[in-house]
Amino acid sequence: MDRDRIQEALEGALQAAPPPDAPPYLLTILMHEANEGGPRADGRMVSLLNVLRAEPELRVFDGMMQIIPGGASRIEYHTLTDWLIRRATTVGIDQSLQDLQRYIEATELPLELAVALSGLTPGATCDMGRGILFVPWDSLQDSSQKRSVWERCVMGAPLVSSDRCFGSHCCDREAAPSSRRFPMLR
Repeated sequence: MDRDRIQEALEGALQAAPPPDAPPYLLTILMHEANEGGPRADGRMVSLLNVLRAEPELRVFDGMMQIIPGGASRIEYHTLTDWLIRRATTVGIDQSLQDLQRYIEATELPLELAVALSGLTPGATCDMGRGILFVPWDSLQDSSQKRSVWERCVMGAPLVSSDRCFGSHCCDREAAPSSRRFPMLR
């Protein structure tokens, strides 16, 4: 991965990015416009997308499906660009590029699966057995997913299971590897 080239393009894209306190959808809209190459697309965002697309190591972001227990998501270059910008805004460019390198080299990823429950609020963490915890909502690590769920509905508390995922990326024409085992789903 040409880290210097990506870093330079990311520095430019950060100048065009909305401020960290802006609604999350603003960056998503900017990334959509850059991905489509429309007349309102910011050249710095388009440049970062093109730099990422030129990296063979990052081909898992070329429309592949990221498969994890409980679902799958299509991962695109604009998804990666959005994440890189958000991550760099939070932890800095160097750390975000280290995180990207660690992700593409990983053979397994830590996974925390949370299921939101409404109407129940534990006063403290309760161990439900089999690696499942019933925890207060505020004890979950902050994330875009947590904020999204909170914005849509007020929750009582989540059930949480931590594990590692031998997740895979596959294109939509391939079936997910049937040999994958997800211990928490057995």
